[in-house]
Amino acid sequence: MQSITDGVVLSSNFHGSVSKERENNFLNKKYDPNADYFMVSYHRTSDCSWIRIPFLYLGEVKDVVEELPMLISPKEAKKGMFVQDFTDLMIHSEDWLSKLHREFDEEQQKYVDTEITNRQFFYDVRYEIFATNFTGIPSLARQKDEPLEEWKERVAVAHEERREENLKRMTNRQELEKNLVTNRKSWGLEEKE
Repeated sequence: MQSITDGVVLSSNFHGSVSKERENNFLNKKYDPNADYFMVSYHRTSDCSWIRIPFLYLGEVKDVVEELPMLISPKEAKKGMFVQDFTDLMIHSEDWLSKLHREFDEEQQKYVDTEITNRQFFYDVRYEIFATNFTGIPSLARQKDEPLEEWKERVAVAHEERREENLKRMTNRQELEKNLVTNRKSWGLEEKE
């Protein structure tokens, strides 16, 4: 990509082929409920566009961050100087984005759930619809024409299911950590007790 800033031609390390490859990988991605996913979002300054890349594995987040666009002045390239071609980099857990957004209630003097998710608050409903379609998990956001009491009950059930799921995942991780320590000791990488 080429752009002109103050009469100096700048080159960017951001190439369409990188994003096209990532797009193809994403289109073939299947949701794994046991995986942790993240969304990367940033503003690309050279063309004034918002880049939002949802449902990335942690390794993919690393790749995206390493490929963030930089501007290189031919004059400064010899000195190895680069200028960021992005601002407002944000990395959010998709799990956190799926939770209900919370706001402070002055009357109650505490944070309370709103009727929209963090994803809707920070991005918009399009990304919520996409997340629901990709994961197959219904949004916690209150749906149009959904009675308040039915929504509250649905959210309470979803919170309980999520709590049980998190406990199960914690137990699985604890077992993996215990097995790792046992294996490291058997391999002679750690001292035996």
